[in-house]
Amino acid sequence: MIVMIENLKLRSCIALLLMLCNVLVYSQNAFLSADGWGNGWNTNDYWEGTGFGSTFGKTYQNTAGAGNRYFRLLTDWSGQTREHGPVGNADIQVFLITPFALTTVGQGKAYYIDVNNSSDYFVFRTRFGDGISNPAELIVFKIEGPIQTVTDVSQWPDKSIVYDTSSVHITAETSGNLSPGQGLYLRYSTDNWTSSFIIQMTNSGDGFSATIPAQSSGTTVNYYVFTSGDGLTIQHQDADFYTINGNTNQGTNYEYSVLPHNTAVSISPAYPSDQELVTITFDASGTPLSGLPKIYMHAGVAINKIAPKSFMHVVGNWGVDDGVGEMQNMGTDLWSITLPSIRTYFNVPEEEDIFAINLLFRNVDGSIKEDFNGINYYFATNPGKYFVIDEPVRYTQFEQTGQDVALSCHSETGIATWMLQEVDITDGHVIDSITTIAGVASFNYSIPVTAIGLKKYKIYADFGTVVKYKTFQIYGYDPIVDAPRPSWVKQGINYHSDDSTKATLVLHTPVFYSV
Repeated sequence: MIVMIENLKLRSCIALLLMLCNVLVYSQNAFLSADGWGNGWNTNDYWEGTGFGSTFGKTYQNTAGAGNRYFRLLTDWSGQTREHGPVGNADIQVFLITPFALTTVGQGKAYYIDVNNSSDYFVFRTRFGDGISNPAELIVFKIEGPIQTVTDVSQWPDKSIVYDTSSVHITAETSGNLSPGQGLYLRYSTDNWTSSFIIQMTNSGDGFSATIPAQSSGTTVNYYVFTSGDGLTIQHQDADFYTINGNTNQGTNYEYSVLPHNTAVSISPAYPSDQELVTITFDASGTPLSGLPKIYMHAGVAINKIAPKSFMHVVGNWGVDDGVGEMQNMGTDLWSITLPSIRTYFNVPEEEDIFAINLLFRNVDGSIKEDFNGINYYFATNPGKYFVIDEPVRYTQFEQTGQDVALSCHSETGIATWMLQEVDITDGHVIDSITTIAGVASFNYSIPVTAIGLKKYKIYADFGTVVKYKTFQIYGYDPIVDAPRPSWVKQGINYHSDDSTKATLVLHTPVFYSV
């Protein structure tokens, strides 16, 4: 008897789970129309969830072309259906990008949209969806061409080095040029989405960007990028409803936490480009350098995004009182130094990108320093448009003749037109324009190694507003010949009896046995 009761409980639980699954399966909205879109007045064209909140939707082109094109909507939740159309004896026009409350009417008139042609795309979105306990809402966007998606999102500074003085610059790429009517937006929150801020991203012609302002130490910032209609002011509560598509980092959103920064050092402007005049100010009060008559700055730049705290092209001679990096006294314990530009001061070659300034301070002989408790002072800079050579990984690549060297580059700041050239190793003049590829964010090419010796190559990325380039070299060598050792030589130096200008050196590799 006990076993029978337990089995009955188990069957009841399974039945309840199946009922719940059925409820979830049939929670959706649908479209009814025979006027150039949909599946007809009597066949439900079901919509899928958008992945943004409890919103549903679908995109249509109207094959009937210009004119008023009619439709009704259906909600089918928990096995209960409601049809939505106008109340009364007149059809009702739905205006674009205007939230519209649906009424529940089983028959009669229809909604309509004024369609201009058969090529435009109409994006339908609904929310508050069951149409039973609450009224559903509809919004429609018109996009005058193919609808693009957000393919890539990146930030600078990197999420591991965002300080409370740092604005964070977000860049995004799309699958193609946005058609009229589609815009790109950044949404971010500092309170785990209790509230949020929505900014339309700026299109520079080869990518999109927006800036999250500096936040207080300890703040966690969440963000993602989405598309909607163009030129809109979107409120926090409407973000999901207004979304066409987006990049949410596979549903986890992008995130960074803000670190406490120093209060002793400041930089102006706060996010300088490589060509701007930059002033660095140091308040030595409360540091080991307080009260000294002379202070030097010892500084370098980061030229690789993945090593933002590195010191390259260092300016300063540690322990030497030679004026290089000497700061100007601005008052009691207040010092400053002005750089004509970052690229000029650090003498950074044109082909290298600059991602940060890293610095510390010292007295005249270097016996006393201030280095922010050993981690140095770090300030992100604006690298502008840039690209990275992923392969080859060395500036000079050695490869056997008859083989290929793989060249792989990518841009994190927009699509570009790429051009590969062979240039002279001494004066840089163009020997051969090898290939050009337009309108992509990455470049891949196999370079054949046809002869021994050194060759130099130059890869350009034309972003439209600026052209960047980098160089690399390939040294070709003939296949290595593995031959028996001549019988007349022994270990060490062997002088040639028939030619006093030649000698053969035989090296012996000792064998090591572990004990």
